[in-house]
Amino acid sequence: MFENLKLRLLDTIIDMEEHKLSKSGKTEKKETESEVKEDEEGKDKYEEEESTPSKFAGVYSDTESEEEEEEDDDEEDFSLGINSFIKAASQRRKQRKSKDKIEETDCGVENRILGCATYEKKYIKHKERVVHLTLVTVRKRFRKYGLGKYLLQQIIDPAIVGQYDAVVVHADNAAVDFFQKYGFSDDIVLNSRWSDLAEQFTNCTLMCYLPGFSGHSLLKTIKIPDFEVFELEQEFNKWKSKTTEVYQNQVSIVMRMKHEIIQLKALVDRQQKLIETLLRDNDRVKKERAII
Repeated sequence: MFENLKLRLLDTIIDMEEHKLSKSGKTEKKETESEVKEDEEGKDKYEEEESTPSKFAGVYSDTESEEEEEEDDDEEDFSLGINSFIKAASQRRKQRKSKDKIEETDCGVENRILGCATYEKKYIKHKERVVHLTLVTVRKRFRKYGLGKYLLQQIIDPAIVGQYDAVVVHADNAAVDFFQKYGFSDDIVLNSRWSDLAEQFTNCTLMCYLPGFSGHSLLKTIKIPDFEVFELEQEFNKWKSKTTEVYQNQVSIVMRMKHEIIQLKALVDRQQKLIETLLRDNDRVKKERAII
């Protein structure tokens, strides 16, 4: 998993660098704050650009920038070696363009990566075992060949990822149809069980895949030719639609009742205050009459 993540990171950076070179027509890279730099030990690594301090940092005490916590020494830095990799990949690209016949040494790992998938095993409420699918991608030129389906097949196979209760993914809006095609559900109520996993994801749809009771690992599209299964799917969709409508109506009634109780309570409070005011005025009038 970590090796795939490292390869994916390296592939993304080399594509960005090659795009910059093709636009500018220059072979040398300009150094910026976010460029690759040499660290103290001489190992090249990628350093992100420092975030700009807030405009209100000098006005409000709670906007002052805080020092970042030091990373654990045991945590592996996947950006080590990026500078030398980019240089070597750029050199290989030049050699391929300058030769009529490409040799084996002219191709690197950047030419061999077709796609990758990364996941994490997590526990929800200390009992539900979840495979959190964090990345599934296939290079554009190699899409429509079933590579995405193959990667999903590996992810839902318990022999590869271990036993699990659900596979959860935060799908890009453009990839929702792809995951639905292979049995993932975007039901809001169902996926609310995995809301704890949505902290670092934005502009995406939370989806999940639930295996059968026997734990099989078949991965097929919802367009199954079996008529009985098709009817079952249609009945399930009708039941889900009706259940959702009933739930919406119940929630609406509860919300209306809550607001009605709040209004009635406010009305009772106002009437109570009016009664107390009238009682005080009545006592004052009695005292004045007694004096007279």
